[in-house]
Amino acid sequence: MVTPQYPQAARANFLLDTLQRVVGGYIRGQFILALLISVLVGLGMGFIFHLPYAFLLGILAFIMAFIPVLGTFISGAVCILIALTQSWVTALLVLVYFVFIHVIEGEVVGPRIVGKSVGLHPIVSLFALVAGGELFGIWGTLFASPIAGVLQTIIIVLWGEWRVRHPDQFAQTKEQVKETVTGE
Repeated sequence: MVTPQYPQAARANFLLDTLQRVVGGYIRGQFILALLISVLVGLGMGFIFHLPYAFLLGILAFIMAFIPVLGTFISGAVCILIALTQSWVTALLVLVYFVFIHVIEGEVVGPRIVGKSVGLHPIVSLFALVAGGELFGIWGTLFASPIAGVLQTIIIVLWGEWRVRHPDQFAQTKEQVKETVTGE
């Protein structure tokens, strides 16, 4: 990549590259998460509960995984309705299975996969999802991770530039640090 002659152009290129990396990572993470949910739902409905149309239920779960909150309810409701054709006990077990899958996905696997794809620590990703959901609802949860990833990258770069432009504020020697830590 050729570095532009003007610093503003370099910053604009950096911002566009960061957006491309973070948003692309987010989309890849969501795709992997949807694929995982699809496999778990399809295999669970087919091999554990022996429901008809298990493959189609897995595909439905894949498509609905891209719709925050509402998609989970729709795919779960369809699976439970099909399970009701067998018995109410099967429907209840399918409900428990669905709750288990989506709790694990939402609290454990999701923040790790999406956070790693975007470049966020899972705790930061989870905090961003909760904050985004509380502040802006469904749209906040949808865009929380990519926005947090972009903000994190910008803050890291600004901090690096600050350190380069103000070396006197970071010029503590190893001896000074040792004296401060040990109290000598």
